[in-house]
Amino acid sequence: MSGNIHSQIEKLNRIKKSDLREKQHPRDSTASAAVLYSSSEITYKRGGRWQYVMEVTKRIKIYDKSGYNQSIVRIPLFNKTEFLAADKVSRIKATTYNLEGNKKKSYKIKDEDVFMEDKRDHLSYAVFTMPQIQDGSIIEYSYVVTSDRIESLPTQVFQEDIPVDYAAFQIEIPRMFAYRRYDIGFHDLKVSEDVINVSLPIEAHENGPAADGSLLVKAKQIVIEAKDVMPINSENFVHNIDNYKSSIKLEMTGYRNFDEKEYKYINKTWDDVVTTVLENKNLGEQLNDSEFLKSTTEEITKDFESPKEKANAILVFLKNKMNWNNRLGISTQKNFDEVYDEGTGSVAEINYILTMMMRQAGLDAAPLLLSTRDHGIHVAPTLYGFNYVITAVHIDDDLYLYDASDELSAPNLLREETLNWKGRIIKQDGSSAEVNLDTKLKSHEKVDLEIDFYENNAIHGEVKREFTNYLANQQRRNNSSLDREAYLEALENRNMGVSILEHQISGMQNPMEDVTEHFTFEVGEVGDVVQDQIYVNPLFFLASQKPKFIEEDRSYPVDFSFPYSKEYNVIINLKGNLEVDWVPEDLNVILPNNYGRYNYSAEVNGNQIIINLKQSSKTTFIHHKYYSYLKEFHDQVFEKENEQIVLKKL
Repeated sequence: MSGNIHSQIEKLNRIKKSDLREKQHPRDSTASAAVLYSSSEITYKRGGRWQYVMEVTKRIKIYDKSGYNQSIVRIPLFNKTEFLAADKVSRIKATTYNLEGNKKKSYKIKDEDVFMEDKRDHLSYAVFTMPQIQDGSIIEYSYVVTSDRIESLPTQVFQEDIPVDYAAFQIEIPRMFAYRRYDIGFHDLKVSEDVINVSLPIEAHENGPAADGSLLVKAKQIVIEAKDVMPINSENFVHNIDNYKSSIKLEMTGYRNFDEKEYKYINKTWDDVVTTVLENKNLGEQLNDSEFLKSTTEEITKDFESPKEKANAILVFLKNKMNWNNRLGISTQKNFDEVYDEGTGSVAEINYILTMMMRQAGLDAAPLLLSTRDHGIHVAPTLYGFNYVITAVHIDDDLYLYDASDELSAPNLLREETLNWKGRIIKQDGSSAEVNLDTKLKSHEKVDLEIDFYENNAIHGEVKREFTNYLANQQRRNNSSLDREAYLEALENRNMGVSILEHQISGMQNPMEDVTEHFTFEVGEVGDVVQDQIYVNPLFFLASQKPKFIEEDRSYPVDFSFPYSKEYNVIINLKGNLEVDWVPEDLNVILPNNYGRYNYSAEVNGNQIIINLKQSSKTTFIHHKYYSYLKEFHDQVFEKENEQIVLKKL
């Protein structure tokens, strides 16, 4: 490898027939595939600017069809920006090994088998599929990525959703650069460091050396290894399992020239990060140059006096005026007056303009940088930790959050993927402050269900239900694209296949309203008949359909996104010669620290059965040390909501 003096990581062994015959993983018999070997080595070179060169090698054993997805390889590559060249991938080699009869066969991919996937945000992907996959195959591939992005190196992952036998990362950091390392996850990693001499390639370029050469410098060699890593799988209520996989991240903190002893530090503090953001395209000056928005803002807000009303009016106007181009990020590509006139922009551009209009209206507004859930969480000052911008406004000692790029947003009601740990607000004086994105906005579901239950097991019912805040927003996001016929069909399928007779719904178009729904329905036959008894779930389609938590243990926290509560009131009117033989007992359960509670009651009043249940969760984020309590709590809820009443035919 270029510049590498001596590698400390283990080398690949030759694939043997016995490896191909192996039917199951020795440490996990349920595994559909396993990483036998994974290595990543980073060195540096100098051309027009400093670059890192990362060589990746990976070998995977596939046991059955569920593991065939491992044969699709996607290599992420950053696209060209104003200052940085696009990442380049080279020397792609990929081979599938199979045992056919008693012979080991190999199948290689060709250059034409590799294609570039469409760009998304700042990334493209080089993609290829391993050939001739079958049960027992071993696949092996390697490639080299060359990148200008030395300030933030690729995250090195040692844990996956399949077992990993051996994974290693080696980097040789020239003495000119200083990095901070962040360790994530729970698996023990073996780390060793040494100071070595490396020969850095110097490539000729337009404004540099006339010929290729090399530079001998001291470097810190870091080697990190992991063995026998058990898989980590995403269960319910975790939004990005990558945040908890054993991995490491290196962020540059400083650099120096060859003749200097002291480092020049970059992004040392959050204010340094904000300064870097504001310098992009003179963003700081643009945010304070909103004269082109003045007359429009005055016209929009002239009929309102309260700050909330003004903020809401501006939000609604800009959502109608601007179209999001599906680009994320925190930088702007054009001047704001140009973006505004065109009516199309990125998340950042639209919400920077929103901030400017709020300020024109006299509101205390500022951009708020955050990271979406699939982008990960930031653990220290870094420019690369953010990929989304919204607007924050202080009103009456409270902070209100707005997103004009999202047509379904409302004040403090954002895309759920943006509710990710903490954001950073950029104040007008160029300083910054941390903002907790853990929403306190409670969402509520209330359902009133009244059923007429007949001797022939047919039922006729009426449902009234209401969703508030994020639960209402989920209804809009899941169903707003459906026409009425498709929506009613989906509604019937979700609710035990009932036949809906009459239906009304409101609030689906206005994200500032609650969603209310009313419908009547009928079902030809429900429950199970055993001699003269009828067994039926009194909650019908309101009952929990499956347990929320399956795994016995969990090594990462539970994230419910938002605090919620539900209230179900069910009345069952018995028609004809029926009487109640048995109803479930009451249940009251409380989680530790009052994180949540559940109350269930059932009573009989003449020919009526009345069921009431309430459930609430006051927090969104629960540490995994409470997982056993949480699982037991929801197991009890599931069991109770699936208990049946027993009716008797007279």
